[in-house]
Amino acid sequence: MKMNQSWSNNTIVFYRKSNADNDLVRYFNPKTIWQRVDKENPIPEEDQIRAVYQSGGNVWLETTALDEMQSSTSGRQWLGAHAQTRCRKELSAKGYSMKFQEVFPADLVVKAGADCLLIASLHENTFK
Repeated sequence: MKMNQSWSNNTIVFYRKSNADNDLVRYFNPKTIWQRVDKENPIPEEDQIRAVYQSGGNVWLETTALDEMQSSTSGRQWLGAHAQTRCRKELSAKGYSMKFQEVFPADLVVKAGADCLLIASLHENTFK
């Protein structure tokens, strides 16, 4: 797992459900903090996201959290304001599919022109 090259001690990964795929990624990235989101409220708090970036970290959504958010209009709108497709990493192979989407405070995305290199630290696309 090469996500550990993009993730630091200050990385938070939001997930909805635990499964073999995300458990494996979590195992090989022990520096990360994994937080479960509720089905009723899968949207991370804006203040928490901002605080993570202010402390030098970054915030990601894992496959199950992404799928949950993309299943509702409000989730899709939130992703439209907080995520950029170029800040996404995917690995699909026989038997598994993993997606990780970096998300940012909405005002940071708008002000920075939605370029991952300008918004946060350099994130090499290690999956594609």
